[in-house]
Amino acid sequence: MAFFSAVCWGSVVVLNKKVLDYINPVPVNFIVLSASTVCLVAIAVPLSLLHLWPLGFDMSWRAAGYIVAGSFVTWVIAFNAFYFALRSGRAGVVGPITGTDPLFTALFAVLIVGTALGHLTVAGLLVATAGVVLISRQTHDEAEAHAPVLEVAAGPAVQESALLVVTLAVVTAAGWGFSPVMIQLAENEVGGASTTMIVLGEAFGVLLLGPFLLLRRPPVFTRRLHQGELRRVCWLVGVTAVLNALFAVIYYVLIEHIGPVLTTVIVATSPIFTILGGVIFLKERFGRWLALGAAVTLAGVIIAILQPVLG
Repeated sequence: MAFFSAVCWGSVVVLNKKVLDYINPVPVNFIVLSASTVCLVAIAVPLSLLHLWPLGFDMSWRAAGYIVAGSFVTWVIAFNAFYFALRSGRAGVVGPITGTDPLFTALFAVLIVGTALGHLTVAGLLVATAGVVLISRQTHDEAEAHAPVLEVAAGPAVQESALLVVTLAVVTAAGWGFSPVMIQLAENEVGGASTTMIVLGEAFGVLLLGPFLLLRRPPVFTRRLHQGELRRVCWLVGVTAVLNALFAVIYYVLIEHIGPVLTTVIVATSPIFTILGGVIFLKERFGRWLALGAAVTLAGVIIAILQPVLG
């Protein structure tokens, strides 16, 4: 189930890349999240009502505050950055960088909760940073190689584009890394995870993004879509939402059964499935330097996560 959840998330990244061919980043964030919230309610609430899993409906005002804070950073900041990064870059590039979110969780745990930063965590941070640098360099070189050679000004423009993709992916990882710390604080308040927390985290994202969209009124579609394309978009959004909801539910169940460390280690393999999906379904090129960068980044994440196991 843990590896299935990793496949789910890797597939979500690939599907989101396809959705962005038709819908602009901020609207697609709201649409996918809304659909995912509906799916999550349909899956998680019956499980709790029928006592088919251990999560109930526990919640307090302080815990809700932590969930709202995590939801704002996750959905308004991190996911918007994620969709912009995916639109500008390749899934095989964005996936490994955003997969460093456990490292940011470790850093935020130090800053907010006061958790000690162990030697393995520090080593993992350094190794993963080296991997991100390799990915960044490969991304810049490939973008420069495919840029039009018409004027000298193309060089800085290409460099800025590659840097932007990497920066947005790092912002995404930082935002995703912040959320688990807020969830941990919320769980400490009520004595464990609950279905209410899972649903509230996504529902607040919808409520926060709604007014933002109404004020900005960005165009929803990238172009005028014909009927066949609209059907394809609906199918892509629906599958993405179901996989996203399944990932959220399985993630909480796994933490309950095999613990947070082993869960995070296995789920950290999701960039592998993103890369494979990008190559197979998106026809993305995957050179040896990018492969090395992704492997180094993943190794850094796993080293850092093993800190609680090996001390």
